[in-house]
Amino acid sequence: MQPENLRNLFNSLVVAPQNIQCLSDIASGFRELGEFAKANRALELLLKLEPSNAESIYWLSMQNKSIIGTDIASQIEASLNKNAYGPNELSYIYFAAARLREQQHCLEEAFSFYEKANSFHKQALCLWNTDAVHYLDQCEFAERMDREWRLFTDNPSNGIQVCNFVDHGEDLVFIVGLPRCGSTLVETILGMAADSVPLGEVGFLATAIRESNILSVLQADPKDFDLYWRCLAQFADSYREAVTNYPTATDPNPKIFLDKTLINFLYLGLAARVWPKAKFIHVERHPLDQIISAWRARFKEGHYFCLELNALTKVYIAYSKLMEYWHSVLGDRIYKCIYEDLVSRPDVVTKELAGFCDLDWCAELMEPHSSKRLIKTGSFQQVRQPINASSIGGWRNYENQLKDCILLLNNAGISI
Repeated sequence: MQPENLRNLFNSLVVAPQNIQCLSDIASGFRELGEFAKANRALELLLKLEPSNAESIYWLSMQNKSIIGTDIASQIEASLNKNAYGPNELSYIYFAAARLREQQHCLEEAFSFYEKANSFHKQALCLWNTDAVHYLDQCEFAERMDREWRLFTDNPSNGIQVCNFVDHGEDLVFIVGLPRCGSTLVETILGMAADSVPLGEVGFLATAIRESNILSVLQADPKDFDLYWRCLAQFADSYREAVTNYPTATDPNPKIFLDKTLINFLYLGLAARVWPKAKFIHVERHPLDQIISAWRARFKEGHYFCLELNALTKVYIAYSKLMEYWHSVLGDRIYKCIYEDLVSRPDVVTKELAGFCDLDWCAELMEPHSSKRLIKTGSFQQVRQPINASSIGGWRNYENQLKDCILLLNNAGISI
């Protein structure tokens, strides 16, 4: 829905609120636009129609800087004692209650509430296990396949040369990491440049890989190189078509497209081979800040490994190992953006990011909070604030509860 239509509908419902789903959609639309006052008003109207609506209580707890002493805090406390909620609703209530307890500095209870929130979310999704094993297997597979094919295709005796696609990917920038690493901030910063097109988390690369059947060809033995190059060409064409036809790609000649689909970290080898001039930005954050932040977030869909701290930590370790490999083979084609450096020295790092992407730096890159683009990720609130370092070191609030995670990271050689 266009922003102006959204505002007109909002104004009509303020006069006569009666449609719960419509109010929920309006709240989501204003949240993505960064207009939190209107989003909150829509949710307040919704709660007048349905006072126990758990999802609205959750979003109001998230969209207000402080909720101590407010009506929403009272609703959270009352909701904790209700027996009418199912697992999905309880998940929302406990996430809201955990945030309230954090603001009240009751951190042990906040941690306990986050555990319950994630447990209820997992139950609502009917998951026996998270999807961590899938990520662990895919990380191992990605590195193994890339090593095997690099050895084979780089051997002159095979008579194989890099496929000379017309499209070298000069305008493609892939931003990768794990949830809550700061990738939305990086994309929004670069998206402030007039000749860049932020695509968000579109998933085009994974779709193109699936449709081209390239993974099956990679695993085949004996290897059919003619089929391999044909699949690569299909993969490249499919991705390019999806990108150029995307609704936000209105600039006829953008300098760069920004694809921040996080799972693309699994496919950097293929992308680098198909587009020899494409660039990659790896956003890295302190391991425990990232882990605790992802665990404390309620993702609407996907990232199910974040439901359990142990699973999330193991995925982080596998991802870190794979990214070390990509850095070793791709060299300066990957820019490692350290989140802590970005928020502490934005004047320096934003210039480095712009230079890496061949963009002209401008003062607007220091003001991503003024962006008018829709923010659909869990970082919707942080990105609407001026760049700041307030989230650095947040993991220390839960240091005692993170001992098992710290042990796993230390055993994997990841320093804290």
